[in-house]
Amino acid sequence: MGATDLTTCRQCGQVHARGEDCPKPPPLRVLDDVALAALPDPVWDIEGVTQQGGLEVVFGPSDAGKSTLMAARACCLATGTTWLGIPVLRSGPVVVLVCEGLHAFKRKVRAWKALHDIAPSKPLGVHVIDSHVNFLDAVDVFRLVHVLNELHAIELIVDTLAQSIGADEENDSMQRAVTNAAMIRRTTGARVVFIHHSGKVRSRGARGGSALTAAADTVLSLDEERDGHVLRCVRQRDGARFAPVHLKLTPTADSVLFQRAEAPGASLVPEGARLQRQVIDWLRDHPGSTATTASENIKRRKADILSALLDLERAGRVSREKVGRANVWSVVDGLSRSVPVPVPVP
Repeated sequence: MGATDLTTCRQCGQVHARGEDCPKPPPLRVLDDVALAALPDPVWDIEGVTQQGGLEVVFGPSDAGKSTLMAARACCLATGTTWLGIPVLRSGPVVVLVCEGLHAFKRKVRAWKALHDIAPSKPLGVHVIDSHVNFLDAVDVFRLVHVLNELHAIELIVDTLAQSIGADEENDSMQRAVTNAAMIRRTTGARVVFIHHSGKVRSRGARGGSALTAAADTVLSLDEERDGHVLRCVRQRDGARFAPVHLKLTPTADSVLFQRAEAPGASLVPEGARLQRQVIDWLRDHPGSTATTASENIKRRKADILSALLDLERAGRVSREKVGRANVWSVVDGLSRSVPVPVPVP
């Protein structure tokens, strides 16, 4: 049976072949506490970054380089090549749904091959779908399942989510996209990665309804800042968030690729070392604290605490997250050995 034989049944609402009997609903899976404890723990595909079979969101402003970042990651994941200095622990075929910029994606893959001295004619295991796919349409999603299972793919990258679902990015559409992604993950074992845009207010995260990032296992942000690009882990459901990774764009062949860069001001400010140590000690014991709370307990001016927090953030020692209207801060210990934490305060 080919993927084109599938249709949405008016009787049961499910997708199956024309003329085929409506499928019976699968029984619910019930686990007791012993069976629950025996379930395997999540396994990293890229150490400390992304796990097998999860839902991942990579967001950032337009033209921040998200497609460039993920094109190279697809090549690394397909070939088992270290990505930005971070070990790839499992490799396999990657499918990319390119909804925009097909020729730009072609140049990025060609540049990656040139950088790694791989002949243009040698397959990497990166596969591109350039047909229109509506991620909210059940038949289109089952066609994706068919492709992923045929290729035994370990990852599906949707570039971009907005192009694959149309203009509506409110919670109803986002929830349908999340539900369809869950079905893909369940039936193929592949991780689904949505490339998405930032909202108008960048500090509020990804654009549109919150159902997307709330359901994601991993959320990464890519921003272009004064000193270069920065990749941050905003959410990691089953692991610690890695320290910010500083990047630089390097011309390669007829395109550009990201390379790891030194963090600007990676060493802590000597004159603020004592206060920075106090702030780190407080956050270790009270993760998720605001600057106001830290100020009240360390007995220093809020302006001084904020200055110390910003220095520590630039050094990759702490991270912040928006909760309501407040920024909450936590220490970044760096799960991955390949994402080093800067030298501790003397």
